[in-house]
Amino acid sequence: MNEIDQLKALVLQSKDLKEPFNYFFNLVDTNKILTMKGHDMIYNITDRPELLAMIDVMKNEMSKRLGITLNKLGPILFEIPDYHFIHGVCLANELFVPAAIIYFSDIHTGIFTTAAKQTEMFRFALMAPSEMKQAH
Repeated sequence: MNEIDQLKALVLQSKDLKEPFNYFFNLVDTNKILTMKGHDMIYNITDRPELLAMIDVMKNEMSKRLGITLNKLGPILFEIPDYHFIHGVCLANELFVPAAIIYFSDIHTGIFTTAAKQTEMFRFALMAPSEMKQAH
């Protein structure tokens, strides 16, 4: 199992979300993710409904759990398409620290963390894009 598949398993199965985040940050620190073939910035999410939904989930969950009204999150996302892997940060005017995100589009599942008031970690799952279209 390669490192990205191991990370995906941790995102899905870990009871303690520190585990996948620690694994991810170790991969970043050793340049294993940043130098992978196909790793590139996502410049426009407006034509990607699943990513827009992901940002909405993050905004709503952070607003609810942190007791802060977040008006807008500004994502800075990167992708490795061969692994359906997306990672990055989201910035909000109301927060002084970014929220880190790890997401796998093939399983529509991800995790994010923020240390706004205290360190909070969340797992989320989205509907598949085809299910999103049917829901509207």
